[in-house]
Amino acid sequence: MYRQMVQTAAEHGWGDYRAAPTFQDDVMGAYSYNNHILRRFNEQLKDCIDPNGILAPSRGGIWPKNLRDERFVNNKRDALRMKEGKEK
Repeated sequence: MYRQMVQTAAEHGWGDYRAAPTFQDDVMGAYSYNNHILRRFNEQLKDCIDPNGILAPSRGGIWPKNLRDERFVNNKRDALRMKEGKEK
């Protein structure tokens, strides 16, 4: 239900400035102007500051370079386990 609310708000041009960690990827995805320039800028900045992606990976919908392929996994813990080669 919350994901649908984020999508509806984005269609009307409204944005959410704060969301629970579970929904932060959805909120960041709503800011889609110019092919997600805000997300790309934030990820590039994160890569410069934290090249190993150890400081709050995926927080705020900003994923480190080594975990971006797992961005769309529903559970961030599962994404980290997939990266480490472990099963759920």
